[in-house]
Amino acid sequence: MEQSASTASPPDLPATRLDKPPDRDTAWRVIAAVLGVLGAILCLLGFAVFLLFGLTDPESVTEAENWLLSAICCLLPLAGAGALIAVAGLVIWWARLRKR
Repeated sequence: MEQSASTASPPDLPATRLDKPPDRDTAWRVIAAVLGVLGAILCLLGFAVFLLFGLTDPESVTEAENWLLSAICCLLPLAGAGALIAVAGLVIWWARLRKR
C-alpha cells in the first residue's frame, strides 16, 4: 500500500529564527539606545528653544533675571527631561549590558 501525497507526513524542517524566543539582551539594548537618542534630542531641543525663543525684551526685569527666567522656562523642562532620559538609558546599559 502506497501512501498518497496528501496523507504523507511532512519532512522534519530545521528550526527557523522565528521559532526562537527573542533575546532579552537585544530588547535591553534597543531600550537603552532609544532612551539615549531621545534624551539627546530633547537636550538639543531645549537648547534650541532657549536660544531662539527664551530671551524676551526686558521691560520690568534686569538682564540677569531675564536669563534666569528663560533658563527656568525653556532649559529646565526640555533639556532637564532629556538629560534624565539619557541617564536612564545609560543606567540600563551599565546595569544590564556592560558585562556582556
